[in-house]
Amino acid sequence: MKKLSTLILFLPIFANAQIVINEVDADTPGTDTAEFIELYSATPNTDLTGYTVVFYNGSDDKSTGNPIDLTGYSTDANGFFVIGNSGVTGASITINSNAIQNGPDAVALFQDDASNFPNDTEITTTNLIDVVVYDTSDGDDSVLLSGFGETTQWDENMNSDKDNQSLQLISDGSYFAMTPTPNAQNTEPSAITYSSVATISALRAGTVGDYYELTVEAVVTYTRSNRNQKYIQDASGAILIDDSSGKITTSYTAGDGMTGLKGKLSEYNDLFQFVPEEDPGAPSSNGNTVTPQTVTISDLLTDHEPYESEVVRLENVTISEANGTAAFSPNTNYNITDGTDSMTLRTSFNEAVYIDQIMTTGQVSFNAFVSEFGGTPQVIPMSDQTTLDFLDLDVLSFAIYPNPVQTNLNFSGLTNLVQISVFDMLGKLHMQAEVINTLDVSALKSGLYMLEIKNENSSKVFKMLKE
Repeated sequence: MKKLSTLILFLPIFANAQIVINEVDADTPGTDTAEFIELYSATPNTDLTGYTVVFYNGSDDKSTGNPIDLTGYSTDANGFFVIGNSGVTGASITINSNAIQNGPDAVALFQDDASNFPNDTEITTTNLIDVVVYDTSDGDDSVLLSGFGETTQWDENMNSDKDNQSLQLISDGSYFAMTPTPNAQNTEPSAITYSSVATISALRAGTVGDYYELTVEAVVTYTRSNRNQKYIQDASGAILIDDSSGKITTSYTAGDGMTGLKGKLSEYNDLFQFVPEEDPGAPSSNGNTVTPQTVTISDLLTDHEPYESEVVRLENVTISEANGTAAFSPNTNYNITDGTDSMTLRTSFNEAVYIDQIMTTGQVSFNAFVSEFGGTPQVIPMSDQTTLDFLDLDVLSFAIYPNPVQTNLNFSGLTNLVQISVFDMLGKLHMQAEVINTLDVSALKSGLYMLEIKNENSSKVFKMLKE
């Protein structure tokens, strides 16, 4: 169990900012009747005339058209000023329920006239005093971040308790989710004591909300730019690292070892996640491989928890929606079946190479991560070379050049290794190799050849003229 040190009360004082956005509570229980924004001035009773609060909608990255004119108002004797719903005690300006959207969105403070911010005003840093780009476990909004010159999108759900916590400015200039404190001092997060666990399985058996240090080396199996997520696995199990705050600054790639990871065990829609608190530093090893264990749909339906976030392999299943023309769309559920059982295939990786590619009809085999949503297991196909076994060469867009060729035959559009066989016109095999980019044919005699390109599911034949 974690042990917490004595809490330290904190009032933010910034030499370069007279007024700051001190607290944002965008998501509250029920119908969001306790949302608020708290401003703070280092000097009490600061006149707010000429200042305007503007909300920006992450759906189009423009203002919502309901700027709040602060003319005639001032901070109180303690330097606080609260704008909130009717359920917020002490709010100086009352706004409608659900006026502060859950994210990804932004709230900005300008020293400018409210009339300059009609609906759909573009992002600007002119006369910008402060801004908070935030979310509730959503992907980063790169337009809001870059437009306002920010590097971090703050997650009100960083502790998996968005309804009961707000984002509060702390002494290092970052925001941390804690119990809301409108019109009162923010509380510095306490020092953390970590419980040591020697396996990912032991970590997964821990208490959600407690802090742990994973002392064993785990292997990174996949990394995503979205929320700085990483999948890690050891011999006992696997878990998803959800790092929306960007605590891990070291660059990791699949196959790297990660040792000494510290953070908090959390859960999102029944999926265990690990939220890091520190950067574990340089990879402890490189080039590690994880061999997927083959599972059946029945295995996952019976008890998917032991496989959650692991790399597994499903073989000889069919995709119900595959009809020869249907392509994979991002963030979509598909049904897969082995003839006896069926389950959901989820395309959660927008960046995956199979997105927008036509699904293969018939039986397919592929590697995937085991996930779940609300207790129901799902599989997310990996975005690597082995995954593309379930794409048909007949529907992949690729090209071979130059043709005629003298030395190197190039392939564009292939995203995984394929087997190349080169036959003469009498059917004699002259070359065979696995390639993805280039095949050296300089040893072949001049003449016409048949080039067979083959993966697990299909093959395609081209004529090739060797000069």
